[in-house]
Amino acid sequence: MTNMVVFSEAAAAVLDVLYRSFPLPVLLKIRDLMPNDEEDRFTIYDATVKFLQLEGFLTCRQGKGGMFPECLLTLKGLAVLNAIPSELKETKTIGDRLGDCVKQGSSELVKILVQQAVVAMAFYVKNIPGG
Repeated sequence: MTNMVVFSEAAAAVLDVLYRSFPLPVLLKIRDLMPNDEEDRFTIYDATVKFLQLEGFLTCRQGKGGMFPECLLTLKGLAVLNAIPSELKETKTIGDRLGDCVKQGSSELVKILVQQAVVAMAFYVKNIPGG
């Protein structure tokens, strides 16, 4: 499995947890998000949280061992997950659809939704003052 596929799965799992818990911060535990038999994915899941934090989509305190205390979506992250892609005819947000796919284990659709979220993130950043 490629890093991008694992990144998509990790981003979907992280964003789903934070979207469902918003506005309450959570202790994000990487091992709780990963498939039980996939220990080799730990590094990518951990790096995904750090990437999303670096890009300003979530905030959390520095953690160790795959644990990130007080994780919370930022306004930027919430705005992206609340977006409804214009090419879709449905009314569910990206965040709601990600949650549905994570529950169903639909890895191909998760990959597509994370790609849509990344595009929405890029568009959001491009269109904010100073972005």
